[in-house]
Amino acid sequence: MFLKSKLYWLLCVCFIMGLIFIVKHAEAAGSVVLSTCENPYVWSCGTPPPSSVTITVDLKDPVEGKSSIRINYDVTAGIDGGWMYCNFSTPANKRDWTKYKTISFYLKGDGGDNGIRIGLTDAEGELFLSRQLFEMKNTKWEKYTVNLAVDENGFAPGPYYQPNKEKLQSPGVLDLKEIKELSINIEDNWLNPKKGSLNIDQLELFP
Repeated sequence: MFLKSKLYWLLCVCFIMGLIFIVKHAEAAGSVVLSTCENPYVWSCGTPPPSSVTITVDLKDPVEGKSSIRINYDVTAGIDGGWMYCNFSTPANKRDWTKYKTISFYLKGDGGDNGIRIGLTDAEGELFLSRQLFEMKNTKWEKYTVNLAVDENGFAPGPYYQPNKEKLQSPGVLDLKEIKELSINIEDNWLNPKKGSLNIDQLELFP
């Protein structure tokens, strides 16, 4: 009787674990991992000199894979209070995102007051920034999701570095047919403090 009871509970546990496995993988079905952030060479960073920004591989505590991307910035001498960006060149380059509805990523901050916005540049060269400012106060990994649409939980046309609107066929419309670039843009009220770091990991698209 004891053996039967033990076998019964063992089967129940196996069944539940199987369900968890199926649900977890069903949720991720059809998703595309843009980057597990193990290769810093597909990123390019920029900020006005003499400010600086560097991007390296961080082997400590990655979300997935062997590493995450660590961005260190110092914009103490930058113009207009300092600004910086990091562009992800591939495989975001010219990728068709029309069948996806959201993009997710993991962020780990340094405890500072700065934040980032995710940027997308479409086929016409128009820049769109996430409406939400993702703060770097949290020093532990946190997952964020952004709608791939111009809405309150998604993106809005960027206020700067835009092409001439007269040359755009659909100004203000995010064209997902050919995403040229994905960028990480650090901003806040004139960057305070003006030095810091953040980690990014597991960039992924979901249908």
